[in-house]
Amino acid sequence: MLVSAMLPTYVLAAYSIFRPLLQPFSFLQYQVFGLPISLPFSIIIAGLGAVYISIKPGWRISTDKAGFLTAFMVMGLLSTAFSMDVGVSFIALSKLASVWFIFNIAYNAIKEKEDLNVLLYGLVFSSIIPILIGFYQSLTGQYDFLLDATVDRLSSVFGVGNAYGIFLSIITSAVVILLLNAETRKKRIFLMVVLVSIIVSQVLALNRGTWLALGGGFIVAAYKYRRYISLKWVVVLAVFIIIFFSKTIYDRFGDLENRVRYSGKNTLEGRIEYWKEILPLIAKKPLTGYGVGTTGIVSVKYLHTTEIPHNDFIRIALETGIIGVLLYFLFLIKLVFYFLTRPLNKELWPYNFAILMMSCYFIVISATQNVVYNLINFPAFLIMIAIGIKVNELSYIRQPDGSGHEQDGSDSMENNDSNSINKNNLTTQRYPKLK
Repeated sequence: MLVSAMLPTYVLAAYSIFRPLLQPFSFLQYQVFGLPISLPFSIIIAGLGAVYISIKPGWRISTDKAGFLTAFMVMGLLSTAFSMDVGVSFIALSKLASVWFIFNIAYNAIKEKEDLNVLLYGLVFSSIIPILIGFYQSLTGQYDFLLDATVDRLSSVFGVGNAYGIFLSIITSAVVILLLNAETRKKRIFLMVVLVSIIVSQVLALNRGTWLALGGGFIVAAYKYRRYISLKWVVVLAVFIIIFFSKTIYDRFGDLENRVRYSGKNTLEGRIEYWKEILPLIAKKPLTGYGVGTTGIVSVKYLHTTEIPHNDFIRIALETGIIGVLLYFLFLIKLVFYFLTRPLNKELWPYNFAILMMSCYFIVISATQNVVYNLINFPAFLIMIAIGIKVNELSYIRQPDGSGHEQDGSDSMENNDSNSINKNNLTTQRYPKLK
């Protein structure tokens, strides 16, 4: 009864807000009873998810848009049987299980617009303290309070600038949705302040990969939804960045002339060499991998380094085999195509625009960074994906002729009865309008 009474959307919002505050201790590898400090939270979330799905009427495991994600989780579980360290694999598997349950909780919990706002504002509020800490770093010059920094860049509670940049990118999509739907002046001002703060932080975090990937995602999404986007505001944003940050951006890309392996300014060429060294190891165990979460152990044993590849696809292939990485890639690419092919809709375009931008960004950044085991960024990404999928499903209207096609008009949510058709079984359910 107690678990049932806990509103799932507020549980996820609380997790989103609290988890970044725990990250410095997790980054410094603090332990509780000999276990990683983040492990109990993963187990609690996974347990809550299992209970919710078991006892809440109408809840189910999403096997449509997230089917490949579920299959990838199964491959992670199977790889544990061939793991070089079962204990390490268990911890990694608990992380994957928790983010999988987070997605399913978010997907099932969304019934009306209030649920969307709880999740979205939870993500937005989760960024406030990290942003303030990042500005503190900039003002005091303490860029290495968690990790010895070789470049003066913001890293906030994450310890590394790359993870912080990914976090800010995901939060940007939540801010954009809320800003485009804001109904009061106070909300618009608050969200604009947060958005400007994110842009400034994003520049000072000096993430070239994030700048390019997010810019590319914006271009794809903006072209798709060019009917609704005001060119004026795009120009204002571009002028703002050029006036205040053009030198910082220019200097950061100028660092590509300085080639290093994994520290300093240009790490790309060093990473590519490292990826080439890992490929023969993948070829030795192409079907089973070395066990989920064991990349660090494999790197020490065979490559004599403690570094891990800044590439989720290579890392997953090493740990779970070719099938595992293929399933994960198909999950991400299917999301991009799903949001790319949504019909134009006046009410839904803010959601689909922002999440298409984020999905494009995520698939690109996964090729240069490690995200899948990050218990802040990967859950935040999956919450946004759950929001995008569910808001489209709730607008899936049965036509008078019974065809069940999605509306393509700008007022489909306004002039039709708000019946939602589950695409798997085509049974009609009643949902409140998302208004």
